[in-house]
Amino acid sequence: MPERRKSFVCSVAGVRCLLQRGQPELGRAPDGRLGESPGRDSRPGLRPAAGRDEIKNNKKLVGPGMDSSRAHQCDNIISNFYSIRSMVDTGRFDGKLPAYASTLRTHSGPALLASLSPRQNSSDHLDSDFANLAFDHLFTMPALYIPPKEISFRLRGYSSNCFLYSRNNPDPTFSHDNGGPHADQWWQLIPGTGKRAGYYLIKSKYTGHVIFSRNSPDPRIGHVDGDGKYDDNWFKLEAGTGKLANHFRIRNIGPTSDTVLYSRAQDEPTISNCPGNSNVYDDQYFTFIFEDMAISRVEYKLDKAKVLGSVAEVLGTMTMKNDSAVNQTVEFDFTRTETNSSSFDYTVGFTITVGTSGKIGIPLLTEGQIKVDVSNSHTLKWGTTTTESKTYSIRFPAVAPPRHTITGTGTVTRSNIEVPFTVYSKSVATGFEVATHGIYRGITYWNVQSKIKQGPL
Repeated sequence: MPERRKSFVCSVAGVRCLLQRGQPELGRAPDGRLGESPGRDSRPGLRPAAGRDEIKNNKKLVGPGMDSSRAHQCDNIISNFYSIRSMVDTGRFDGKLPAYASTLRTHSGPALLASLSPRQNSSDHLDSDFANLAFDHLFTMPALYIPPKEISFRLRGYSSNCFLYSRNNPDPTFSHDNGGPHADQWWQLIPGTGKRAGYYLIKSKYTGHVIFSRNSPDPRIGHVDGDGKYDDNWFKLEAGTGKLANHFRIRNIGPTSDTVLYSRAQDEPTISNCPGNSNVYDDQYFTFIFEDMAISRVEYKLDKAKVLGSVAEVLGTMTMKNDSAVNQTVEFDFTRTETNSSSFDYTVGFTITVGTSGKIGIPLLTEGQIKVDVSNSHTLKWGTTTTESKTYSIRFPAVAPPRHTITGTGTVTRSNIEVPFTVYSKSVATGFEVATHGIYRGITYWNVQSKIKQGPL
């Protein structure tokens, strides 16, 4: 009797889909093969990372039975998921993912969704809602910025706060420490091509060596010279979610091995690897700490700018009374200080370090049109909301008829605006430029106006 699979899991953290029912626990490699998982990682003092369990909690399990035909259909589903994920990773869709997803969702035949009808008191149906959930996660994987090879970075472990290093001596020549920055902590990513598209070499700027990770022999991790001639030199970077956003697993998937690096502060060895298709732990996650960058310029897409809402705010109001028999000229004078605010919210691209600053122009509203204030340079401080106080005033005369009251009011329009932007940052060391895309959000004041109202005494 065929092995019966128990649960369908779309792992956001591991970027892989598993369809399992029964024992033994089965894992699927990127080439689509099913094989026994090594099971729970036995390293002491560790807990699985957030992400995988969050998805498991959403599954809708059904009864214990599944015939061989249905099991084969489920295998086909997995293969489809892996095919799509591979195309996602290698960028072969050119922005057509939603259309392809819809096509696959609808037209892949009974092996995909037609057979996954909602439960009808039957034990052999997967819930179609859960299949759709898997699709949703597949096409909303967290974006991870992959730096070009010209930008250097340090690799910091999430759990250990230690940085990977590569040096010629003394021993250990490859390990991690919590000092720095040191020259031997700087790395660059070299993208693969052809069959290695979507994989990367992690190359030391100091020694020129690349990291390796393997099942055997010892040492299981280290660094070696050469430019990727070994399968164990090439890595996938698997993005984290939740508290592990902007972090990633460094995973080598080769013909004979599947391993992921880890870095922790205690329990020897503090740096090594473990099976990549086993449980996911916090100590498997790393983040990029980039070299010093300076914001050089900002480009705004004014043709896509939006005014989200506007409201008139009162600068001041005053009523004057003319109880004489002749006209009287009066003058109103109002002044008020308002606070304009600006923030730049990241969407995709180079991840600018919080606190990085630069002098730029910012959008504002003039005569109902969003324009960029190029006459004034403002300080952009990335990751914060910048505020600027500005005084608005209006002075205007009015004539009060005999035995009338006259009320003068000054207003200014407060508007919320959004403008897509691209920030360009340059390497302080080399001048190499990278782009960050996002949305500028601001509160701006404009359109100062006066209003006069008369009434008899």
